[in-house]
Formats: sequence, structure tokens, C-alpha cells
Amino acid sequence: MNVPIGASWRRSAFRFRRPLAAALAGLAVLLTISTLTSTPAPTPTASARDWSSPGEVTVPVPLAVRSVADILDPGDIVDLVSVTEDGRAQVVASRVRVVEQPGSGAGGFTPAEALLLVSVPAGDALDLAAATARGGITVLIHGSTPTTALDSQA
Repeated sequence: MNVPIGASWRRSAFRFRRPLAAALAGLAVLLTISTLTSTPAPTPTASARDWSSPGEVTVPVPLAVRSVADILDPGDIVDLVSVTEDGRAQVVASRVRVVEQPGSGAGGFTPAEALLLVSVPAGDALDLAAATARGGITVLIHGSTPTTALDSQA
């Protein structure tokens, strides 16, 4: 009996259909893993964490008045002032560098409020965090001074 070539191939494929399906599924998994591992990771962009000098941390400071934050630029040197419960002003962090001012409305802040990112010495970070929790933070502006000039004054 003379069996056509296509029929014998079909018969063999039918007999080995499950192992063939398993092999093809394994190949698909291997190709997927290979594609995922060979995709290069996205290049990191500059963020506030990259702008802090050694021994400094970046702290978010909510300001009650947006217009104060609007006049600040990254690199400006400011004093952060907290208003105590009895109405007196107290400098919480002195001569800190403004890192960034995220866009308006970021993080649930209303258009009248602003969030300011500042780079402060690690020793001042806890006092600043406590002061921001109490609210009423404002700034005294020194201007924009290069960080190296500030370091040489210390």
C-alpha cells in the first residue's frame, strides 16, 4: 500500500500532538523570557534624590501660600521659618537649597498651596519634618548662590 507523504506526516503529527504542543509552549515561554531580559532598563532621569549633596537629604515642604513658592527657582538659598503656636517665628532650617517645585496641584495640594523640595543637612531633617507637620512654613530668600560658595563659608 502506497501512502502519500502528506498523510504519513499528518499521522505522525497526530500521534505526537501533545508532546509537540508542550515543546511549542516551552519555546514560547523561553522566547518571552529572552525578550523580557534583553529589553534594556529605562535610563533613570534626574530626580530630587540625585540633587542632594553628601550628608544632605531632600525634604518636601508644604507652603501655605503658592505665590511664595512661585518666585523660587532651583538653586535658590532660603531659610525655612515656622510659626509657633504663640505666633512667634522660628528658623527651622538655615541656608538650605531649593531643589524643585513640583507642578501645581501635585499630591493633593490646592492651587493656593505649594510643595517645595529642599536639600537640607541630615541633622536638620527631623526638625524640619516636625515643623512641616505643624504647618505654617514660609521662607526667607537669600538668593541664588552656588553650593561651593556656601561650603567655603562654613
